[in-house]
Amino acid sequence: MFKCPFCDRKFERLFSLSKHIRYNHIYGTIKCPYCNKEFENFEEFRIHLEYGSDEIHLNLLNLLTSRHLKYVDKKIFLSD
Repeated sequence: MFKCPFCDRKFERLFSLSKHIRYNHIYGTIKCPYCNKEFENFEEFRIHLEYGSDEIHLNLLNLLTSRHLKYVDKKIFLSD
């Protein structure tokens, strides 16, 4: 099962998690689930993820960008 970093909801498929985040958590002000910085829109949040200094931010960017789904490190989103 894959756990949403925003709300801890769990999904059996990685694509379902990606779709859930895009439809439920990418509206208005977005708070990064890893560093708690806030962004006014998705574009600012995407830039933050793209230029984040660690693998976990880049991994979330890959998850949210469907064309890069094959590069997602699934272990990061697995629930305990």
